[in-house]
Parts: sequence; structure tokens; C-alpha cells
Amino acid sequence: MAKNSNNINVQIFTQLKVAEVSKVPVFLIGAVGAGKTTSVYMFAKVRGYEVVLLRGNSETNETIIGYSVAPKDVSYEKPMAAVHLRPDWFQTILNNKAAGKKTLLLLDELNTANEFVQAALLHLVFERKVGNEDLPEDTMIVSAGNYSGNVSSTMSMMGPTLNRWCIINIVPEVSDLESFLNRYDGCLINDDAKANNYMETMQKTMIALDEQEQLDIDPISKNKIGAYIERNILETTKMIMNTEHKHDPKVQELMNIYQDTAENDEPLRNFITMRSLCYLRDVTVAYYLCFGKAGISSDNYRRAIDGLVGYGTTRDSKSKEVKMNKVGNEYFTNMQLAINEIEKMKNSTLPKYEKFFTGIIKSEITGSDGNKELKKQFTHEEVNALINKFAELKRDKQIQNIERPIDPDIVLNICNIVRDTGKGLFPTKISSTEDVTKIPIENLASYVVNWNSIVDLVILVDSILREPKFGYSDKIVNDLNVINKTLRSVGFKLRSIKKMVSGEHPGADKLIPEIKSITNETDK
Repeated sequence: MAKNSNNINVQIFTQLKVAEVSKVPVFLIGAVGAGKTTSVYMFAKVRGYEVVLLRGNSETNETIIGYSVAPKDVSYEKPMAAVHLRPDWFQTILNNKAAGKKTLLLLDELNTANEFVQAALLHLVFERKVGNEDLPEDTMIVSAGNYSGNVSSTMSMMGPTLNRWCIINIVPEVSDLESFLNRYDGCLINDDAKANNYMETMQKTMIALDEQEQLDIDPISKNKIGAYIERNILETTKMIMNTEHKHDPKVQELMNIYQDTAENDEPLRNFITMRSLCYLRDVTVAYYLCFGKAGISSDNYRRAIDGLVGYGTTRDSKSKEVKMNKVGNEYFTNMQLAINEIEKMKNSTLPKYEKFFTGIIKSEITGSDGNKELKKQFTHEEVNALINKFAELKRDKQIQNIERPIDPDIVLNICNIVRDTGKGLFPTKISSTEDVTKIPIENLASYVVNWNSIVDLVILVDSILREPKFGYSDKIVNDLNVINKTLRSVGFKLRSIKKMVSGEHPGADKLIPEIKSITNETDK
């Protein structure tokens, strides 16, 4: 799925596909003539739905919920309870169900309906009931409307009604002109001056998008994915609620919060409620199942977030008036982190790496007092094993697109132990020339070999942390810089010792390897 899907038909198809999976109803809102209804009918054709249309400004609450009438042949002497008659649109849906057909219920011009019709539709959308009867399970509810500023009616959406939907703003771009002005497309270049069938081409595009298989995920993994997403939404919302002037769940004056929306060019956003947070969870899971990581990174998903929880409602501390603060970006940014963790969970290779690294870190040694304790330094063999494993990770094609493949805490833990290993590499103090010159040349050569392996490991880890495709944060790179500065001082000490030993023992240079340096590149 492309990150930027500017074509209106594709935008709407994508959102409706997600709504179909998530069961969260969609409200498409945009300027008059933007192609909303056409795209809905095209989606229905591709997905095999029969469309039943209700126009909000042409309905009454009775045509929505049905009629209560007196039973036939009942005299006034023997009164009986009224009989509820189904509205004809609902009977059509039931007939479709009996014929094995799915129904897409399109509520058009919803925001120009009067408040009584909106209240009836609120019950229909939220409860999925007509009177005491349930809508068939496979009935999909979609709504469409125009911005209140470009219709003659003074009606606007009530906040409680609008919060039942995932609001999707449909904004035509320059690229959409070809979707509308195409009746004679191709006539100038085709020999027979025959026009290309643009709608047929667009339908093929939608079919191809529809045939993109959902991720083949077993129920256990699907539940874990849901848990990652739900936890992220929970933590993000806590952060927003604990930030001053972001969201106050106790605000109740929501009836008229959209009255002035048409006065500016801002897209219509929905607001945080317990219900809209649950909607966000279900829509996010559906986006991931339908379109994978690319779907969660897409502009379409970003629009959906604003249409679910784009605003946090709060109360001005001085005027006591209800205010709305934009919070959608916090959810979008943090959801990328959740999806990265989910991608790791799906990868069968990563657990092997983490098991290896964690095993080295947590391996126990026997201390001087005979008690078991966690490792404080690596052996030369372990340093070389780490070099091989990090090098393998860096070239492993199965994790090339996974951000932070190894948990930053694990990497920093390894680097801290490497630092302590370097500091404890040789016991001799440089302050005593006599002590230094007594170091056997073969011992010093061994120290240098061990040191060079440490340098190789540090440089390799540094290159991984700085690799843009792995997406490690600046913080962990800065933490590694601090560790590297400590190690460079160890390298300086080792070079000084080698110089002193070589001065006392001519020819020692040929026996002692060159000492590698942790260059200043790591400080960048």
C-alpha cells in the first residue's frame, strides 16, 4: 500500500475495506460533487454489496425506526397494544439477506438531517437495531455528507451522533481531476477516436487492491497484535490526559462543538471518548491486517486517526468554556513504535539473536566469595562471538526492514560490559615506569590482540546503531559515545605502555601487533 494515496476513489475504497473488517462505521465528508457516493457504489460493486440508500434530509424519524399502528380488526371496546411496522428500507435489507446478498446501508446527507432524524440514526448506527430487530451481521453502514458551509441547510452534526463514526475527510487534489474529467480520455491518441473506459480501469485498480490478501495470522498472534496496539493506545491516552490542556474526560458539553466547523478550512476531526478509543483500536488492527506495516504508515491511516480521536476536549481554566486540542499526531507517532514491535514479533529470526545476546549478558560467573553473580566482563572468546553475531545481524536480509532489531537496552548492556572489559584489560598502572617495563612482551601482545577485538566490536555496534534503516534513536548513539570516550582513554594508555616497553626492549614492535583506535567518527 502506498504511503500517499491521493486518488479519491482509492482513499474511499481503502477506508471502506478497513471499515468492513473493523465493523466501525465510516462517515465520508467533503465538498459537494467530490465523488463520495460514486466511490461507495463502486466499492459495493467490487465487494458484492447491494446498496440501500437513505437520505438524511428526506427522512423522518418514523421512516428510520418504523411505524406503530393499531392492529387490524380491533374495536375500541377491546384495545390492544400497537403493532410495529418495519420501514421499507429495512425490509429490503432482510430480503437481501434471505436471498444470500450482503447490504451496504448508505446514509447520505446525514449532516443536513434534523435532530430527531439524527437521534433515530444514532440508535440505528450504535445499536444496529430497528425497533427490537437486529440488522443482519453482514450489513455495512456508511454515511456521507457535505460540509455544512456549502449547503443551504443550517443543520449541523450533533457531537454525540458524529462520535459514532470514523470521520474521513475527502479533499480533492489536482491529481483527482483526471478521475472526473475523463469522458473523452484517449480520443486524441486512439486511431478510432474511442474513449478509454476510465471507470473500468479504476474498478480494476480497486479489484487489485481488494485482492491484496489479509495477513495470514493465527488467532494467538492476532490477539498479541491486538494487545500491542491496545496497550499503545492506552499509554498514549494516559500521556495525553496527564498533559495540561490536552484532554479532560469529564467534559460533557458536546452537543454543539461542531456548529462552527464550516467557518474555517480545518478538516473535520472526531474527539476522544472511551468508545472512539475502542474504535481506534479496532480500526488499527484492521488496517494492519488488510495492509500490513505500510497501511499503518499511510496517509489514509493518519486521516482515520483524526477522524476517530483527532481532538482532545478540555475546559479553559479561566473562561470554563470547552476547548478542543489536536492530539491525533501523538497517536500516529506512537503507533509506529507499536507496529515496529509487532513486526519484530512476526520475525522468526530476531528471537534467535536476542536469545544469544541475552544469554551472554545474563550468564553467571562465580565471584571471589564463591557466590554466583552476573557477568561483569567478557572473555576474548565472547567478544569474538559477539563480533560474529552482530556482523551476521547486519547482513541478515530477513531483518533489513525492521526498526531497532535488537532492543536498545540489550545493546547498551553489552556496550557497558565491553567498556568494563576494556578498562580491566590489563592490571598494570602507567604511573610506574618500572612496572610497565616488567610486562612480558608476550603478555602485552595478548593484551593488544584482546583490545583490537574490543575495538572491532565497538566499531561494528556503532555502525549498526547509526544505520538509518535500523532507526535507533539519537539517545542510544549518544550513550554509546560516552562509552567510547572511556574506551579511547584505555587505548591511549595501551599505546603509551607499548611505547615504553618498546623503548626498553628493541624489536618489541615487531612482536606486538598494531593497536587499533576507536576513531572520532563515533562522536559525530
